[in-house]
Amino acid sequence: MVHGLWADGSCWTETTTELRALGHEPVAAQPPLESLEDDVAAVRRGISTVEGPVLLVGWSYGGFVITNAARGQDRVRALAYVAAFVPDAGETVADIAHRHPGRSCLSLGCRRCPSPIKDTSSQSRHESDGSLGNRVST
Repeated sequence: MVHGLWADGSCWTETTTELRALGHEPVAAQPPLESLEDDVAAVRRGISTVEGPVLLVGWSYGGFVITNAARGQDRVRALAYVAAFVPDAGETVADIAHRHPGRSCLSLGCRRCPSPIKDTSSQSRHESDGSLGNRVST
């Protein structure tokens, strides 16, 4: 599980506790937040320590990290985005910011932030059933 900016792995404490109680072995990554490349490398190091199939979960900026960390990783079976950035191939945070000018919150899952434009391309690609929780990539 990968946190967003201005957070650390402890933000997943309650989630990891509940998942362990259900018999899972969750790992909360601690990316250095120095660069996307360093963050991806940290998550890939974490993936290498896990046995079996991997589900990556990203919150906010963590969505960018898991999307990039999953590329070329055969054991990653799915990605889950929690109010997170869901970049297309080669897309950057700046690309999403330009697509959503004037937003005070760039998380595509945030419905409380006003937007001066209606971006229907984003809705059809990311919110086809009204929720962001259904988008899974492999």
